[in-house]
Amino acid sequence: MSKRSLGIFFILQQIQLTADEHLPYLYLGYQVDACKKMNYKQNFYPHERFFDNKWHLSVKNT
Repeated sequence: MSKRSLGIFFILQQIQLTADEHLPYLYLGYQVDACKKMNYKQNFYPHERFFDNKWHLSVKNT
């Protein structure tokens, strides 16, 4: 049970709702790298991150 995350559960629910509503994207909110409680967001791909004064697309390497 310790590996389960309420944040991940809510994101999965939001992904389903986004798909059901035929929405083009889902905004997960800010990712704060220094906050370990928010780092679960970085595991969802694709996502964009803002650094060096521009947005960068991250895709999962398979």
